[in-house]
Amino acid sequence: MTTSPFAHRVSFVSVLAPVLVLWLAVGCNKGSTTGGGAGGIGAGGASGAGGTSSSGGTTSATASGGSTAKGGSGGSNSGGTTSAGGSTGKGGSTSTGGTASTIASGGTVSTGGSTATGGTTMICNSCTGGTTSTGGTTNTMASGGNNPAGGTTSAGGTTSAGGTTSAGGTTSAGGTTGSGGTPTTCDATAPGSGVFAATNGTGSTCSAASPCSLSTALGKVSSTTTVYLHGGTYTGSTYLNITASGSAGSFAIIAAYPCELPIIDLGGSGTINVSGTYVSFRGIAAINGASGFANKWTGSGTTNSNGHLEFINCIADMCSANGIAFRSATGVHLRQSIIAHTGFSSSNSWSSGVDLYGAQGTYQDNIIEENVSFENMDNQQHTDGSGFIVDDIGTGATFVNNIGFRNGGSCIRLTTSKGTHIINNSCYNNGLDPAATGPSTPDEIFFSSSATTNGAVVYNNIAVATGKGGDTQAIFGSSGATLASNVTNNTGAIDMWVDAAGTNPDYHLQSSATTCIGKGTTTEAPTEDIGLDPKCITKKAPTGSGVQSWWLYSIDYDYIKSIGGVAQCFHPKARTNPVDLGAYAL
Repeated sequence: MTTSPFAHRVSFVSVLAPVLVLWLAVGCNKGSTTGGGAGGIGAGGASGAGGTSSSGGTTSATASGGSTAKGGSGGSNSGGTTSAGGSTGKGGSTSTGGTASTIASGGTVSTGGSTATGGTTMICNSCTGGTTSTGGTTNTMASGGNNPAGGTTSAGGTTSAGGTTSAGGTTSAGGTTGSGGTPTTCDATAPGSGVFAATNGTGSTCSAASPCSLSTALGKVSSTTTVYLHGGTYTGSTYLNITASGSAGSFAIIAAYPCELPIIDLGGSGTINVSGTYVSFRGIAAINGASGFANKWTGSGTTNSNGHLEFINCIADMCSANGIAFRSATGVHLRQSIIAHTGFSSSNSWSSGVDLYGAQGTYQDNIIEENVSFENMDNQQHTDGSGFIVDDIGTGATFVNNIGFRNGGSCIRLTTSKGTHIINNSCYNNGLDPAATGPSTPDEIFFSSSATTNGAVVYNNIAVATGKGGDTQAIFGSSGATLASNVTNNTGAIDMWVDAAGTNPDYHLQSSATTCIGKGTTTEAPTEDIGLDPKCITKKAPTGSGVQSWWLYSIDYDYIKSIGGVAQCFHPKARTNPVDLGAYAL
């Protein structure tokens, strides 16, 4: 909810153990450089000066603002979704207990998702660089060993580099896709138990043999039984409110039936609203809503909305406000999801693809990893519309292994929040809203004010500004943040990537991208990459109400159905040292 074009976006408190000497790397492309910015983080977590970031000029520390991404038409609560810990297994399997890698420094992590005392701490599946801070419990994604993907259930360890790839073993043009292992098909093993819904479901039995309707099944959500949605489009659904709660050790799970793609059409004004806590959505697509997914917001300036939510392998597309909104709470985990074409309402927008507004906790508690967000906007205020945004009074979040391209606002925007960690992301050709006003140049990674640099770290990213229109700088306003090993340019040169502007936008690194390969810092570096199959996105303009003239790409639902659901779009590859820059490892 933006009241000033200069107020908004950021969150996050950080504590790092090692002493760092940081540098800002030269650009991948010939003749493009990024100004150095040395800064250190001492054992007590004090941020170094960070230096100014420049590419043909010094980056100003004063941003031109940006308003709060809010949204949700028709009075629906749009707050974003959160998740707590854990991860879906590759190729349809789900890891019980979550993976053990973390992003913080300070305490220890109990593998397998054991619960300690004193608050909850999110786990980042792809991150390293320390262990969770002492005193907090480690939340995991699993729910009592339930395996909604229908595949095998692992014991909580991380997935190896040879994980499964999409069904049929397709490889994106020009670049490697997935985990680097032998392509395999989706594991369609039927779940042994659960609540089952189908587009033609009836009655209240909700069994595998006699599935029920969506609304009936959602009324049976609990921490002890997974709700499975068969593939197909569920229509007649508007405002869906999930009131049930799970617990730190046993999430309430709503999941796609193995190897299928359930699509919930929200009728133009609805939202999948979550008022419970410890709730997990896996493999669900929400389209044509106000916001796709949201928590139940308690209002501006509050910090007690419902938290501990997760969204794994989900889609939010063609929503008039936010794609996924999480507000004024602690504990969101968004992983391996696709967010696109949001914020086209001219009356109830203030929106972004992924909106963290007032997210509480540390950068360990709110984790946004391995997602792609594109062609989002703010058609009401023209101050937001970013791929990812951290907004007012936020205290901590991590963005790692994400891709943001062709958004109306920034790739990643930070506003009046602190403690944001931005690690191994790839950003290109954002700032496309022709009516952008706050700021008029949203750029790629945008710090809205000096307050947003408090506790902020920016490592191992690739950010390319086109140098045209609203996309003039790869990193803006970063003085005071800690930067290291980022590659930027402001000329639109993208020869480090396989085919970022292609039919299937491919952000894999070219083998010739020597200034990006192996040039990253190991501090907080992820253990795996995004593993996105570029064919899940295609260069075909979307259709329907709200479509903007500058939207060029669509989510390829037919392809995603053919490979076995959203989970099959992501096959992370293990990273090795030295660390490659950006969202993909070579």
